[in-house]
Amino acid sequence: MQTEYIEALTELYSNKSGVVPIAFVEWWLLKYVDLYSPHRYRLPPLLGTSDDSRIDEFRRVFPALEELAEHHRSESLCKKALEDLDTIDALEWNRDNPQLKNWMNKYKELGEGNAAVYILAATIDQDSDECNIGCYPSEIEIFRADFKYLLAFNVHFYTIYALLNQEKETK
Repeated sequence: MQTEYIEALTELYSNKSGVVPIAFVEWWLLKYVDLYSPHRYRLPPLLGTSDDSRIDEFRRVFPALEELAEHHRSESLCKKALEDLDTIDALEWNRDNPQLKNWMNKYKELGEGNAAVYILAATIDQDSDECNIGCYPSEIEIFRADFKYLLAFNVHFYTIYALLNQEKETK
């Protein structure tokens, strides 16, 4: 049983560039979902074996990658939100702009649901094509391009959120 966990992790970390495309993450999750199933997850580690740490690592990595994949599924929604935002004149971004308020209300749930990713957007190296996902296993690096709409959406969302709330506080 332990060899399955080692095989799964070896396959995940074997990418020669060190950067894992999101498509590979999705495939890996599907391939090993049965290994992570709840009844197996509750099994106590086999004490005294050298593979215990690999089993624990697998149990830590799998849900983190599931969360990462879930965030990635919002890419198309983020693209649509950015397209909608492009229809609002940036020079008119103020608390009194009904279009901006409507945009914020429409996409508030999406923005709040991706709050953890905002930390990523704020700390990402803008000159790099890849990024390290800090709230996920540090050994997993993901291409920025796989999350380009999500990252851009989060920057705009929190900029507008701060703008609307700042102006409310000064009133």
